[in-house]
Amino acid sequence: MKDNVIKHLQMIQNIINRMALNSTLITAGAFLACMWLVLMPFVVSFVTLSFGIWFVISLGIADAFYLRQERLYRRLYDDVRAQHETTFSMDTGDVKDVPNVLETLMSKIIIIKYVPILAIVGIKILVIAMFGTRTLFM
Repeated sequence: MKDNVIKHLQMIQNIINRMALNSTLITAGAFLACMWLVLMPFVVSFVTLSFGIWFVISLGIADAFYLRQERLYRRLYDDVRAQHETTFSMDTGDVKDVPNVLETLMSKIIIIKYVPILAIVGIKILVIAMFGTRTLFM
């Protein structure tokens, strides 16, 4: 493999690492937002909880976007790896067989991460609806 191809692969690998880090940070942010909504006793209004659900869903969409970008660059990495000469192009427009953001949003990894978070906030909404705002821990 030529040095140019190796340098191009390193550049793509750095982008893949950044996308993975962004996805991890977004997931951590969604988890922290969920815990804040559930554990803070002053968060008892439906408006606040609705905003929290919207916030977690928005983070899930952003996470799906970064996961899709990571997949695009992994495919680009595979394409460049098969070449003997490179143009240092980072264009992922020619990459095929990568699901769009909506399909990525419905992928197993996003569902596994975000459905439990939304369920926890939904349980708090049900507890408030059933018992009012004077519950001990919720």
